[in-house]
Amino acid sequence: MNRQLQQLFTGTGQAEWLGRLAEARRGKTPYKMFDTVRSWPGKDYLEAAFTEKTYNHRLVFSNEFVAEFDYPDYQTNAEATRIMTQFFNRAQIPHTLGYTGGKSIHAHVFMEMGEVTPSDKTTERLNKIGFQSWWARNWIVGKYLFPVLDQIDAKFWLKQKTSGLDKSMLNKSKLVREFGAVHEKTGFRKTWLQTIPDEPPQTHEPEYPPTPQLWQCEDLFQKSLTYVQPPKPSGNQPWYSKG
Repeated sequence: MNRQLQQLFTGTGQAEWLGRLAEARRGKTPYKMFDTVRSWPGKDYLEAAFTEKTYNHRLVFSNEFVAEFDYPDYQTNAEATRIMTQFFNRAQIPHTLGYTGGKSIHAHVFMEMGEVTPSDKTTERLNKIGFQSWWARNWIVGKYLFPVLDQIDAKFWLKQKTSGLDKSMLNKSKLVREFGAVHEKTGFRKTWLQTIPDEPPQTHEPEYPPTPQLWQCEDLFQKSLTYVQPPKPSGNQPWYSKG
C-alpha cells in the first residue's frame, strides 16, 4: 500500500471510506476476459480520496448489488431489512449496511467473481452476444438472492399492498447514494449501520464503513457464463435461463 493511501486509514471521512474501498479492490480484478471498467471505482471517482470533493451519488458497480426495501415508512423498511440480513448471515454473504438519510436502508454486497477461463464454446457464445460483466451479477442475484428477497417482500405486501423491493438497483446506469451524502429531503447524511435501530438515525455527522468484505462467488460466476442472456430490448435487466 502506498503512503498516501495508508494515510487514509487514519481518518474518518468520505475520502477515507473511498480509500478503504480502493484498497479492497487491490489485486481483485474480477475477470480478465471481459469488461472490468465499472467493476470497481474508476480513477476519476477515487480522486475524491485525495481531494475535498464530496460525492452524493455514484454508479452501482458491476460487481455490487445494493438491496433496498422502499416501503412508505422507516419502521417497515427496517423490519424487512433485518429479515434480509438474517438470510445474508446464514448464507455467509458479507454486506455493508447504510441508512440513506430518508426512510430506507441500503445493504451493499460486493462480489469477488475471480478469474475464469470459459470453454471455447462458451467463449464463442459470450462474444456473440456481447457479454458484459453486469449481466453475470444480475444472473447471480436473480437466481440466488431474489427468490428469498421476494418472499420477504410478499410478507409485507399483505400489509402495505405494494411491493417494496427495489429491483431497479440492477439497472446498468443506476445511481446509488454514497456514504456521507446529504439526503435532499431530510438534510441527514447516509451513515454506516452496525445494527439496525428502531428509529431512523438523525445525524449530520455520519459514520463510514470499514474495508468491505467480498462475497466469494467465483463458482456462481463460472456457472452464470453458461446461462446468462442479453438484456431485454425494453429494459436494462437481463433475463436468464434457470440452469
